[in-house]
Amino acid sequence: MTYWGCDFQAPWNSQWIEGEDGILYVQKIDKPGTRKPYTGDMIKEYGGREDGLVKEQYNYQDGKLDGVQVLWYSDGLRVEKTYKDGEIISTNKIKGEPIKVIEPF
Repeated sequence: MTYWGCDFQAPWNSQWIEGEDGILYVQKIDKPGTRKPYTGDMIKEYGGREDGLVKEQYNYQDGKLDGVQVLWYSDGLRVEKTYKDGEIISTNKIKGEPIKVIEPF
């Protein structure tokens, strides 16, 4: 897998920690006392994954997936999963046009 980009909308001096409780936390680097559940959007982009996943977009509320998660695949498949309080409610698969993946350098 080649990871080539993401947008986490958090301060540059923060790190992401997935807790044993399944909650996604954000905290200032080397300052455990600042850890708090993450609320906000995330976008991850990939190139070269064997499963063809190109991009993911999802939302967290209090450290749990909440709202619509969208996954785009190079063959044109788009998967929309709806979450509420970390639990999946529904999945919808939509077939589209293939996506041209540009490998970085």
